[in-house]
Amino acid sequence: MAYHKTKLKKLSISMKILQINKFFYQQGGAERYLFNLIKLLEDNGHEVIPFTMADEKNQPTLWSKYFVSKVETLAPRTLKEKLRVFGRMIYSFEAKRKIENLIKEVRPDLVHLHNIYHQISPSILSVIKKFKIPIVMTVHDYKLICPNYILYTKNSTCQRCRGQKYYNALKYRCLKNSFFASLAVMIEMYFHKFLKIYQKNIDLFIAPSNFVKEKLIYFGLPANKIAVLPHFINPKLTEHQNCSPENYFLYLGRLKEEKGVELLLRAMKELPETNLKIIGTGPEEQALKKYVKENNLTNINFLGKLNQEKISDLIKNSLAIIIPSRVWETFGLTGAEALAYQKPVIASAMGGLPEIIIDGKTGLLFSSENIGELMEKMKWVLNNKEAAQKLGEQGYNFIKANLSPEEHYDKLMKIYEQVQK
Repeated sequence: MAYHKTKLKKLSISMKILQINKFFYQQGGAERYLFNLIKLLEDNGHEVIPFTMADEKNQPTLWSKYFVSKVETLAPRTLKEKLRVFGRMIYSFEAKRKIENLIKEVRPDLVHLHNIYHQISPSILSVIKKFKIPIVMTVHDYKLICPNYILYTKNSTCQRCRGQKYYNALKYRCLKNSFFASLAVMIEMYFHKFLKIYQKNIDLFIAPSNFVKEKLIYFGLPANKIAVLPHFINPKLTEHQNCSPENYFLYLGRLKEEKGVELLLRAMKELPETNLKIIGTGPEEQALKKYVKENNLTNINFLGKLNQEKISDLIKNSLAIIIPSRVWETFGLTGAEALAYQKPVIASAMGGLPEIIIDGKTGLLFSSENIGELMEKMKWVLNNKEAAQKLGEQGYNFIKANLSPEEHYDKLMKIYEQVQK
C-alpha cells in the first residue's frame, strides 16, 4: 500500500482513469490495444486502474480483489453453469457491487470501457453514472448492434438485425449455430435495448474507423455520440534494416471461417512457385489442414501459436502479409502492424481495412471472395518485388504520420476533455 500512496501523490495533478475490459491478459486485438493504451497513458503521467474478470492468466495488479468472478462462457458444461453465464450476460449484481466498491476507493476522473459483454455486463454503467463519472467506450466489434459480434452469418455479411429485429439471431442460429446460444443473445439484445443501457449511460463511443462509425449510425446510434479514433502503432519498435524477402507469403490470425483462410489456400493451389506460412490456431484448423493434405499442397506450412520474437522475424522476411477476410473488419490491426515492418499488405476491401491499406499506395486490395483477384495481387508481388517493397515503405510512412502513439494520445485527450465538460 505504501507504493500505491506514493504513486497517487506523484500523479495527483494527472487523471485517474478506470480501464474496463472483460479480459486482462492477451486474448486478441482488443487486449493488444488495451495494454498498449495503458502503457501510453502511464508514460504520460496518468494513473490507470483496471477492472475485469478474475482469471489466473491476468496480468498482475493491485486491484484484483475487485474483479468479478470468472465464468466460462465458451463451453459451460452443466445447467447450473449455463444459467450462471446467462445471468451474467443479462445483468450482474456482483459486477455492480464490486465496481461501486472500487470507485469509492479510487474516485476515478473518467471510465474508459472496452469489451464488457457477457463476462462483466452493462450492469456497471448505472453505478458509474451515479457517481457522475464520464464514460467513453472503444467499439472493438459490432456487439452493440449485432448479437454475434461480427455482422456475419450463413457464409456472408449480415445486417438482418437492423431495426431491432434481433429475432433473426434465433431464426438463423447466428451464434455457434446453436439454438440455445442464439436464444440467449437474442434475449440479451432485447433486454439491453429496452433499458437503453448503453445509449443512456455512455457519453461517447469511440469507433476505430470511419466504417464502424457509419455502421453504428446506420443501426441507429446518434452520430453526435460517436468519435473516430484509429488504434495506434509504434513504428519505432519495428525499425530494422531492409532485408531481401524470402519466398513466402504470411497469414497471421485466427483460423475461423469468416477470416477467409480457406480462400487463401485455394489461391495457393494455383501458385506452386511460392509458399505460405500460417500463424495462428482456431476452430477451422483441422478442416484447413485436411484441405491441404487432400490437395497435396506441399507449399503451405501451419506454424500454430508463436511468440512475438518469432512472429517479428517471419514478418520481416516475408514477401507480403495477406488478410483475406470475409467480414467487415473494424480496423485492421494486423495490417497496420505489418506496415510498421515496412511490409506490403494484400487485403480484402472489407470494413475499415481500406482506410489503412490504401490500394496502390500502402498495399493492395482485392474484392472479398474473389480468388482470381487475390491470385493476381500475389503474382504481382512475386514479379515486382522492388515495387512491392516500395509499397511497404509508403505504408510505414503512413503509419508514422497517422497512427503514431503521439497522435493517438493527443486525440484521445481531446475526447476525454470533451466528455468532462
